[in-house]
Amino acid sequence: MRVTNEQRGNLDNIATLDLLTGSQTLPLDAIADWRVVPDFATITRRDGQRVSNVQAFLEAGTLASSILSKFEQRLAAIDWELPAGYRLQYGGEADARGSAIGSLLSAVLILAILMVAVLVLSFNSFGLAAQIGLVGVFAVGLALLALRVFDQLFGFTAILGTLGLVGLAINDSIVVLAALREDPDACLGNWRVTQRIVGKSTRHVIATTVTTIIGFAPLFFDETGFWPPLAIAIAGGLGGATLLALYYIPAAHILLCRGTQRIPRDRELAPTLIEASAKPHT
Repeated sequence: MRVTNEQRGNLDNIATLDLLTGSQTLPLDAIADWRVVPDFATITRRDGQRVSNVQAFLEAGTLASSILSKFEQRLAAIDWELPAGYRLQYGGEADARGSAIGSLLSAVLILAILMVAVLVLSFNSFGLAAQIGLVGVFAVGLALLALRVFDQLFGFTAILGTLGLVGLAINDSIVVLAALREDPDACLGNWRVTQRIVGKSTRHVIATTVTTIIGFAPLFFDETGFWPPLAIAIAGGLGGATLLALYYIPAAHILLCRGTQRIPRDRELAPTLIEASAKPHT
């Protein structure tokens, strides 16, 4: 904790510093013993190089990421450059966030491989698994678009929200695709049957979207600013993910089925004609 320069100028002011404990206020010397002790000056080094630390103390309720972003913008605005032989590194929350993001992204490849394996085994088709995989790629773009529209930083919580959106988008698409695969005519690329099946699935997909957005709505109003990026990435991108499930998946399914199979004009007449042509002449 750091006090103002006026209070730091007099040691007696620090001793009588008022602290809030529950519903009452107590001076510092009433709950703790304090004294001034000398310390040896040290030369700080990191990776064998001398380091000069510049610290900043934030007000309560502010995020380090937002303050750092504004600080970088101010440096860019004045074209500030370091002297020769110097370099600038950010520590604290920025350094910890970078390490956390690196650890998180290192597991994404393994999770993606497992997801593809599950989809291929579920639908027994690499083409259908690729359709679902593209939904996940599009969902990432939708999350970035939502963050851009609401002017939010793409930080650690936003990455978590993006990964959550990918899962929700794939779930809605699987619901629609599974319903299409259960109908033989839809598997042949019949667009009228596809339209009817998607119409029945629309209620379930929209219900999932609405309930999810309502569930994340309280996070939009978090005063600390920590949770809004996560809520915006999920709830903001979920509307576009719903359109992917209701329009992209049926259209891609029809194209894939018609590219691999031919639809007879009359499924009842075709077997009869084949059987009649097989009879010998008398």
